[in-house]
Amino acid sequence: MTWVLTVVSLITSSCAISAFERPSAISAGVVTSAAIEVFVFAVFGTLSMPFFKQFGVGLAAAILIDASIVRAVLLPATMELLGAWNWYLPSWLERLPRFEAEEPEAPQAVTA
Repeated sequence: MTWVLTVVSLITSSCAISAFERPSAISAGVVTSAAIEVFVFAVFGTLSMPFFKQFGVGLAAAILIDASIVRAVLLPATMELLGAWNWYLPSWLERLPRFEAEEPEAPQAVTA
């Protein structure tokens, strides 16, 4: 969801930083829910069965790394460093459909 908002923001604005800041603010609830998931999976680490301990600790660590390091540090830093290259499309992917941001059309009145 964050990537979709980021792409739409970049299409509508010319600055890569503002294209990341607005979607990050909108999707802050995702990071908050990830923090809740870390605690839920950490509870699995307190169970007596080794399978559940491994499962809980592994998922809690993965979500914590994703929410803190990847989304908060690596993604903004990479977008800042790459600038317009974030949206580079290789020539072999030119066959993909292109989506353009357009103003929605006004609804037309239905006449009976």
